[in-house]
Amino acid sequence: MMKDKGPNVKFPPPLMLIICLGLGYTVHYFWPTKFIFQNVTMILGIINLIIALILILGCCFQFLKAKTHLEPWRESKTLITWGMLRFSRNPIYLGFFFLGFSLSFFMNSLWVLLSLIPFYFLLHYCVIRKEEKYLNDKFKQQYQQYCKKVRRWL
Repeated sequence: MMKDKGPNVKFPPPLMLIICLGLGYTVHYFWPTKFIFQNVTMILGIINLIIALILILGCCFQFLKAKTHLEPWRESKTLITWGMLRFSRNPIYLGFFFLGFSLSFFMNSLWVLLSLIPFYFLLHYCVIRKEEKYLNDKFKQQYQQYCKKVRRWL
């Protein structure tokens, strides 16, 4: 019997986010470009941060409760289709975007906001497509039914 090696994701998604946001911050440092009125940035930053934490931490607890691996380079022991995963197939990654939005609002930085665009493409092509193929191969009909009911993002 062949050992389940997971979806073969090579690069951790949180590190992808940190690198992209870091690049956005670097450009902002040398060429600051604001994109919104200063008096609403803190409120929008806090709202987005709260949403991010709810999504990320809530899903982490779901993975712990289901006794399966959170890391996308490890095997999945079970397909989680309850909780936040009833509404989005990628709520943790969605939380990463809200985290990026919150940072862009706190800094009022167009560059930090725009750094989420390469993050999206890295995440989609280097992580999500591999995860979806892996889950489809492993859970077959169950995963296909899940995909018909639940959208990738929202």
